[in-house]
Amino acid sequence: MSRALKVLTLLGVMLACGAAMAADIEVSSVQGEASYAKPPKIDVERQSIKFGDREYPWKYLINIKLRPLQNRPGKGYKIFLRNGDLFYGDIVGASIEGTDLFLKIKSNFFGGEVRSVSINGIAGVQNLNLKVYMQRALATLQRKAKNAPFGRIDFHGKPMTAEELQELFDKQPDKFAAEGEKELARTSNDFARFMKDKKRWEYDFFYGIKGRETEAYGLIDRIDDNLNVVLVWETSKKEVSGNLKDIVGLGFKADEKPSGFGAEPYVKILGVRGEVVTGQITSEKDGVIEVKTDIAGITLKLSMDDIAEIIFFNGSFVFLSDLAEDGAKVKAVEYGDICMPGTTTSESFPWQRDRSTMEKRPPLKLNGKIYRKGIGVHSHSELTFQIGGAYKRFKALAGIHDDVPKPGNVTIEIYGDGKEMLKKTTVKSGDKPLAIDVDVTGVKELKIVVDFGEGGYHNDHCDLANAILVK
Repeated sequence: MSRALKVLTLLGVMLACGAAMAADIEVSSVQGEASYAKPPKIDVERQSIKFGDREYPWKYLINIKLRPLQNRPGKGYKIFLRNGDLFYGDIVGASIEGTDLFLKIKSNFFGGEVRSVSINGIAGVQNLNLKVYMQRALATLQRKAKNAPFGRIDFHGKPMTAEELQELFDKQPDKFAAEGEKELARTSNDFARFMKDKKRWEYDFFYGIKGRETEAYGLIDRIDDNLNVVLVWETSKKEVSGNLKDIVGLGFKADEKPSGFGAEPYVKILGVRGEVVTGQITSEKDGVIEVKTDIAGITLKLSMDDIAEIIFFNGSFVFLSDLAEDGAKVKAVEYGDICMPGTTTSESFPWQRDRSTMEKRPPLKLNGKIYRKGIGVHSHSELTFQIGGAYKRFKALAGIHDDVPKPGNVTIEIYGDGKEMLKKTTVKSGDKPLAIDVDVTGVKELKIVVDFGEGGYHNDHCDLANAILVK
């Protein structure tokens, strides 16, 4: 093959791949699923989204997937909002206005501008500067060296003392980059755990001060414009200080809960780097949308190029997983409860909201597609929802999770007020997802039964993706 022909062949392959990627915009609505090659146009006044000549009113949309998530975080700081949302930005200063403390944040989600955000809207901030985690990794290695026989540990194939490790770090800090990456991943998990700690909502907290592992709970006394932080310790009442640039992060006491949006239409936007933003789209111009959140008046600007997925919440339907957040409205009977008392089956594979029942609780995944909303169940499971006759149809895509280690096989039945609405239907690994669409007009109690298929209960991880109740 000539060089020119090789180039043309390679170009053809690239164009074909590009065309395939361009056609990967996926739309799910109450009418079904579709895919498009070109990005949508958002019409805020009409509350609709257009793909060419096809227009979707927001009230009928479930979600739009624009592009896949990237497996890399943002830079600067990870900023956690009160409602569980998060985005990335640089914290460049702080100020006090009246009795409120504000952080000065520069972010792409503010259109690249610096904006003062009250900590009343922020749950916490985590420093993502790799040097901080390289220093923490160095401190850990030095402790190990001091406690090791002969005062040395192996580092990059060479026995080194704590002093030699410090000397190497001062001269060649990049030698510690891999250890810093591991420390960042480990500490991020710890920080996320602290963010969910009930105690955290009663106090401010300081984490990772000068290489320390433990957190300090108390009340933040002050943060100056150079990001020097002073916290008064909860127990001893002593002051703890540090600079935000040199520590892992801060958490802020929660004085009030977000107000939410009630029945008004709103969206949850997933950014390509894992950002999460919940709010109402208020404008769109030149591929940039403005989203008003329910957090301390925060409004964010997002480029459509930075968005992976938009999930819609509105008055025309509810996600079954959101309805299930109210524990009084759902009753679960699982395998270990009715077939083999004393077994760990139901403990290992309890039903999940917006997750699979597989061991690490991954997102729902059917036929190569990831779904952010739905229900995960394992055979045998019976889920009963009190829906009060408020809905007309129940819709979902059902199938065995893509990544089960061996083929699974289940049957699905649906009952409304004890009446069979979907006859026992078999779902197996590799099958096209089963499109469930049943009339639930007037139904007060919806029951979903996922039972063993052929081969018993092994690998029966069933996903009910985009499970919705339509009004």
